[in-house]
Amino acid sequence: MHNLRLAVAALAPLALAACGGAADQPGNAAAPGAQSPAEAAASIAVKAVFEPGQWESTSAVTAVSMPGAPAEVTRAMVGKTTEFKHCMTEAEANREPGEIFRKGAGDDCQYERFNIADGKIDALMQCKSKDSGAALSTIEMAGSYDRTSYAVTTRMSVAGPGGQTIAMEAKANGRRTGACS
Repeated sequence: MHNLRLAVAALAPLALAACGGAADQPGNAAAPGAQSPAEAAASIAVKAVFEPGQWESTSAVTAVSMPGAPAEVTRAMVGKTTEFKHCMTEAEANREPGEIFRKGAGDDCQYERFNIADGKIDALMQCKSKDSGAALSTIEMAGSYDRTSYAVTTRMSVAGPGGQTIAMEAKANGRRTGACS
């Protein structure tokens, strides 16, 4: 169950993080090998994609695979929806996109690729165990965005007990609803 909690804790913030803003620079933040957020930021010019203001976001778990887990556990997770509102400040809207989309992922995560351009988001992140340095999880995100909305699908696999893999998928959508209240 510890790995299940880890999977849920790691997936939800990534699926929801897009509400904080991103960058809109036709280009590519990918580089060979893993990138830290600072390296990704150095490779693109930061310009706000999302408009500052009040945003509403919804994230829903769409699929779960946990070998050996009771079916009722996975069924209870699928369809679980989280909704929240966030006032995105101008400073948040101007943050580097790699930092925004890794929100909640932890310091032991590095981008293998991070691309945001032409209304599309494509990222792959690897997270490693603090103790052994072994791969713990892989998180892939793909979706679309414009100045007032986004839609992403996040897929994550986590190394589970006994060499089994726990896999989850979530979809997140957000939209700007107006000025901050």
